[in-house]
Amino acid sequence: MYGCEAWTTTKEIQKKIEVAEMWFFRRMLRVHVPWTARKTNEEVLKETETTRSLMSRIRRRQANSSSSIVVVVVVVVAVVVVVVVVVVVVVVVVVVVVVAVVVVVVVAVVVAVVIVVYSKHAPWSHWALYTEEVF
Repeated sequence: MYGCEAWTTTKEIQKKIEVAEMWFFRRMLRVHVPWTARKTNEEVLKETETTRSLMSRIRRRQANSSSSIVVVVVVVVAVVVVVVVVVVVVVVVVVVVVVAVVVVVVVAVVVAVVIVVYSKHAPWSHWALYTEEVF
């Protein structure tokens, strides 16, 4: 029954499992009768004082396993969502930083251009001292 949680149990496989289970019971009882002297499955089950339970055990394991698979899927989806959120936050932060740097550079260039242009025409600038132009 190792790994029966992952088995695909068709009608044919169920029948084979039930046949194997009865074979096990017959071997436990050491029923070695000739094929002409038949013993029914019901007689064997009465002698062993058991019922067929292998398929029900397999079904229970498969049911328990499927609930575990659901939990694993939910955890994986949660991890993926967290990773996506973190990536989006990092991308937004990077974009904000890049925009801030671009704004600072543009403002610095505009200020430098204004200073250069204004300082050439200002009467108190040192540039005016070296020229003969007086405004």
